[in-house]
Amino acid sequence: MKIEYTGWRFYDDYTEIYGRNYLIHHAGSMLVPVSRIKGLTHDNVLSVEKLNRLLKSIENHGYVTTSSSHMDINLTLFPNGDFCVSNGGNHRPYLAKKLGITIIRAVVDVCIPLNLLTDEQIQYFESIGSYDLPNSPELKDVAYALELMPSQQLAKQTIIHIQ
Repeated sequence: MKIEYTGWRFYDDYTEIYGRNYLIHHAGSMLVPVSRIKGLTHDNVLSVEKLNRLLKSIENHGYVTTSSSHMDINLTLFPNGDFCVSNGGNHRPYLAKKLGITIIRAVVDVCIPLNLLTDEQIQYFESIGSYDLPNSPELKDVAYALELMPSQQLAKQTIIHIQ
């Protein structure tokens, strides 16, 4: 199998517009449309050997979305609606796209740019320890209020296609 990066963006491409000025909310495990996964961690991240092993496994067992095998596929959902592999699991989304698989399960984080927050919100979130912040119920509430959560992003995309 030949690796082709055409059409893929990379994590830094998504975050460079924010610099370090964003927060991450851990949204959890969910099904994600493969068509919305537009980015990989970085260039040259894929290995032909690993893709071939994964392809053989999929041929033998199918693409499994029900076990815990998805726990190492980490995607970040950005405000533009794109998902990007953040720190693991590049091979399965890449291969799923190549094979025409439409949905995969992954662990999803939501990027919340600071420029969407009030000064009071930023001050509050800075007071929460960095370990606890991604799972903070208040950060989740803000992500919902800004319509950045995956269910909201996917619903917006569906509405656009219906019109």
